Amino acid sequence: MQQRRYLLLVLASAGTALVTALATIALAGHEAGHTRDSGGAVRRVKVVRSTNTTNMSSPTWVNLPGAATRIRIPQGARRDLILATFSAESTCAEGDQPPPESFCSVRILVGGQEMHPQSGDDFGFDYLGDFQSASDFSAHSMQRSMKVSPGTYTVRVQTKVSDTQLVFELDDWHLTVMRID
Repeated sequence: MQQRRYLLLVLASAGTALVTALATIALAGHEAGHTRDSGGAVRRVKVVRSTNTTNMSSPTWVNLPGAATRIRIPQGARRDLILATFSAESTCAEGDQPPPESFCSVRILVGGQEMHPQSGDDFGFDYLGDFQSASDFSAHSMQRSMKVSPGTYTVRVQTKVSDTQLVFELDDWHLTVMRID
């Protein structure tokens, strides 16, 4: 019974994420910086999750341990849409007085390439708050997409901090990857 509930929860979450993504894509205008992609049916869903707390303080991109899965686009398929959602409890806390504009970043790669939108160092998953400490966890989420050709790809989450005096903690994270034809 519990497995069935969990399966229904995963499918409901995947469906909600898909509808949200497709609605966002459909509503995006043709303004500079806006892009569009679309897909049809969800053909595969992969889920990776952890309840372990991970601490990071790297100013360069590093892999979040365990936050990776492989997904295959079969030969003969057209370019399929990969839709990845990452959510976690996080805190971006100071060690020794980092600058007030400091932040902690997350990105999602498919086959070693950053998924869209490709924000580079410009996406803050969590920010140093005025009174934030290591115990001030809050929920955060991001979603990325990319069209890819047939092949097998690793979808991976990476993290970094804008200042080495920050401690970035992620807990109770969940990575969902969907292949949409």
